[in-house]
Amino acid sequence: MKTSISYFREAKDRLKASDYRMAQILKITRTATSKYQSGQRIMDDTTAAKIARILEIPEIEVIAAANAEREKGEKQEFWKNFYERLGGVAASIIFAVTFLVTPTPSEAAPVLKQDVTSLYIM
Repeated sequence: MKTSISYFREAKDRLKASDYRMAQILKITRTATSKYQSGQRIMDDTTAAKIARILEIPEIEVIAAANAEREKGEKQEFWKNFYERLGGVAASIIFAVTFLVTPTPSEAAPVLKQDVTSLYIM
């Protein structure tokens, strides 16, 4: 299971951002970025969702990881199991979007051949 710290660092690396810049992007304090990275604090759901958007992954993936770290006992087990089950669901979604929704070049070609005779500007 990936940790919220690893998601945070991955997002930071993807953006090539400093801690200060990450704080600006996420609309959190610079102190919060330090505490997230050191493990002194676990991301809230809003910050976790923003991290997921940067990484272009489902928001619930990072939210579930953060909740699994934050909770204790039975609730922690719930979030760990949820995260693990999510792996298969995320893979199915990615497959569907990539291979079932994306048109082939021959399917997209007719759209490009249409003759546009009028342009309306409002």
